[in-house]
Amino acid sequence: MAKKYRPEFEPDPLEDALDERTLRRMAWGQSFSRGRAYFRDRVVEDLDDTGGLLTARVRGARLYHVKLWNERGELEYECSCPVGRDGLFCKHCVATGLAWLERCELRRPRPPDEDLPARLRQLGADALADIIAAEARKNPAFARSLPVSRPSEPERTRLRRLVNEATEPRAIKNNRTASAARDAIAHALELVRGFAASGNAADALRLADYALDRIVRIATLMRSSGDVGFAQLLDVATALHLELCRAARPDAIALARHLFRRAMNEGLGEFTNAAEKYADVLGKEGLAEFRRLAEEVWSRMPVLRHRRFDGLDVANRFNMTLIMESLARQSGNVEEAVRMLERDLSSPVRYLRIAQRYLEAGKADRALDWAEQGLKAFPKQSDAQLEDFLVERYIAAGRQSDVMNLAWATFVDRPSVEVYQHLKRRAEQVGQWPVWREEALELLRERAATEAKKARADNQALVESRSAATLVDILLAEGDDDAAWREAQGATLYPGRWLRLAEAREAKHPADAIQIYQRHVNVTFDRPPDPDYEDAVKVLRRLARLMVKMGRTDQFHEYYQKLRTEYRRKRNLMRLLDNVAWP
Repeated sequence: MAKKYRPEFEPDPLEDALDERTLRRMAWGQSFSRGRAYFRDRVVEDLDDTGGLLTARVRGARLYHVKLWNERGELEYECSCPVGRDGLFCKHCVATGLAWLERCELRRPRPPDEDLPARLRQLGADALADIIAAEARKNPAFARSLPVSRPSEPERTRLRRLVNEATEPRAIKNNRTASAARDAIAHALELVRGFAASGNAADALRLADYALDRIVRIATLMRSSGDVGFAQLLDVATALHLELCRAARPDAIALARHLFRRAMNEGLGEFTNAAEKYADVLGKEGLAEFRRLAEEVWSRMPVLRHRRFDGLDVANRFNMTLIMESLARQSGNVEEAVRMLERDLSSPVRYLRIAQRYLEAGKADRALDWAEQGLKAFPKQSDAQLEDFLVERYIAAGRQSDVMNLAWATFVDRPSVEVYQHLKRRAEQVGQWPVWREEALELLRERAATEAKKARADNQALVESRSAATLVDILLAEGDDDAAWREAQGATLYPGRWLRLAEAREAKHPADAIQIYQRHVNVTFDRPPDPDYEDAVKVLRRLARLMVKMGRTDQFHEYYQKLRTEYRRKRNLMRLLDNVAWP
């Protein structure tokens, strides 16, 4: 059975507990053969046996984390996959163990083959070239490591070709090829960095820019599969691009225009904060140009009020919003930030963001004013974050009555158990819950009476009273089933709510529960044209258990036989009843 690895534990030497025979013995079901296939597909990554603890990542349906260690001569293990979490030795543990055993074999010292160079020379240049070419075709990493170029091929051209090969989406067909592609991209980026270090910063920057285009494309394609490895490589490529901009120092105006195009067009948002990240490279002139371009596009975008998105380019709007927010942060001017943010007041959250900016700038009154504007602009669309912000500001200002007015208005508008609990939290914050609790319950009683009167007048006596239902739900949530029972008397409630009330009454008032269960069964059996017999039989079984527990088994038998007699013509119902072992 798997144990949890303890960081303070000092494992024994792994080689004393881990061998192929142990892996076969411990593997669950078909885990050994499947783990061996994983090992052969090279999906084990980041293998590390520092300090006697073997850790690795294994790419299966998703990325899983494995730990193996020796505890008192026994191989212990952890894996984050579902099988591993159940305590079984899974295929990911097997693959990790096999990968480690292979590494140990490769590490094992061998006597140097001093004659190898001489034997290779005997093969001749042509034969040796054929061997190297064959290995290069099988092993792309080996091919890329060869210090050769195509005839008369400049280094910049060779590196561009390597970038092309590494970022070809059609080559990615499974986890193994995806892993190989990630390795190839990382290798290509390192070669570009090395190319810059040899005095070719400007050419290297153009290569990095080209690589970025290719990696953005492949990261976008792989995002839907849940593969985050390419997104991480995109971060690496972006960091390299900035590094090379600092080395090459391109024209600030041209760079600003290029960065703005990237910020607008890339769906992964890597360059929307370019004004902040590239500030030292852009300088005053470049930042001014970037800002000019952004403000020009932003000024053409419509001001949004109350979720008017008709004909709007949502993707461009989203990117532009992030760009403008970055510019506002970069300048540190709160009023500039607000001028940008107030062009989109399409939701309560947009008002909240302005309020937060003012509060961060130490302008608490302006922050409160914008939060209140957001509440007024969306009276039917409350937002928990905005309300929380307002409550904090009201309490800070000593305005307890405003705290309760806000919470009470929400409850009056749409009473429910959740909103009632919200009202309770606010009232407790200002020490006034008993008073507001009674106000809330009395409001529901008054509304329930009004709804019942209207239902009778409209000849709709079978329609549930929403306020009575909410009142019963609230009292049940508070654990006061006696009060809930009293409020339910005479009210029109749907069957499901009566059943919840019956369950709450079983322990202390079983007679009330029996009454509800019997009524539910009878009404369901009588209901045309498609009664829910299965649901009613479940309730009947609950009734049977309760009556047996009370010592009223004979009374249940009498009731049950009466049901069978009365509904004997309903063959589907009879079949269901016959399939139950009644007491």
